[in-house]
Amino acid sequence: MIKSNRSYLFGMGMISTIPYTQGDFLISTASEGFFKGYATVISLKMATGQHHVIAKAILNPLLSKDVRWEVHSLIAAHFDSLLPSTVNVIESAREVLSAAKATTSVVDFITA
Repeated sequence: MIKSNRSYLFGMGMISTIPYTQGDFLISTASEGFFKGYATVISLKMATGQHHVIAKAILNPLLSKDVRWEVHSLIAAHFDSLLPSTVNVIESAREVLSAAKATTSVVDFITA
């Protein structure tokens, strides 16, 4: 179940937190820098404080701000729905991002 879903940086980014047995999954969508595109990063924040990046996706630059946040929410919800039933989080991330890529919301992605 998604623990939090909030925007930050004057509405320029969004982060979702999903509890997991080993820590929390963080799904973050933000600009890569000034005049650059947006990316979504899925990472695991361990109880020890370490972060492990699971996957990174480059969003389609033609998406409006509202559509980017909708894509972020859909990625978070889809990933959340897979967590209770799967052990392999990398495969779950691939499945979620492949589905987003099929809708042309994601240009490309890479997993750990």
